[in-house]
Amino acid sequence: MPGWTFDVEVQGRLEVLRLARDGNRACVEFCGRRIEVDVSENRPGQFSFIVQGRSLEVQVEREGDTFVATVAGRTVPVVLRDRRQYRRSHSSGGDSDGRVAVSAPMPGKVIQVLASSGQAVEENQGVLVVEAMKMQNEIRAPKKGVVRGIHVRVGQAVNARETLFFVE
Repeated sequence: MPGWTFDVEVQGRLEVLRLARDGNRACVEFCGRRIEVDVSENRPGQFSFIVQGRSLEVQVEREGDTFVATVAGRTVPVVLRDRRQYRRSHSSGGDSDGRVAVSAPMPGKVIQVLASSGQAVEENQGVLVVEAMKMQNEIRAPKKGVVRGIHVRVGQAVNARETLFFVE
């Protein structure tokens, strides 16, 4: 199944949302839970989910950068975030020389290296592809700069939070 990974902020917490969809079947991983669901879009922004035999109606509306999801009468604002940018803006300190370490967001296997050490990259340019749970996740440069010290190779298994490369 083709997959996507999103970094989302829900009620002030940054979480990773992974989706893999094949027709009306989907696999969703969120907050450490993985579930299989049947999903259909009834009309734009309104979805029906069957989760463990239970039916849920979800209404999703976009308000600028925020998506507002209404499930069973409960409204939850969801904001898509750049995980590295969020962590930098919510940390107490910073790296004075501008070097940013880029870590694996989850355990997986490196399946492609898209840039080399010493190569100039643009912000959000893909540098590596890591496969996790049969989903490919492109690891992107958090800022414009130069890639330094790629610490992994194709075929290598990586752990969550393991440093993959630096951008300065």
